[in-house]
Amino acid sequence: MVIQRVLVSMYCFESYPVVCRLYSERIFVRGQQRIVENILEVVPMSKVCDICGKRPQVGNNVSHANNRTKKTWYPNLQKVNAVVNGQKKKITVCTRCIRSGAVKKA
Repeated sequence: MVIQRVLVSMYCFESYPVVCRLYSERIFVRGQQRIVENILEVVPMSKVCDICGKRPQVGNNVSHANNRTKKTWYPNLQKVNAVVNGQKKKITVCTRCIRSGAVKKA
């Protein structure tokens, strides 16, 4: 008997910064395959604001000699204890959302 966990599909939403992974747990008994259960795993993406969805941006550093090198600008993210749906939760938020009052701190 062999138990195998297989990644069936992986997709992400443009509007919300999460990655969803659908796993299928399969069991092999005497050469026959049976699906035991399907597992949906929702994983928040790193370096993304939970409120506005601000994420890293990519561009070029341009020197005085007009040499171009790739550069990544990251948002200023902070971990904040906030009230989400009436419960205290630790979320990752950019400083612009904190300043504008989009986050209610716990």
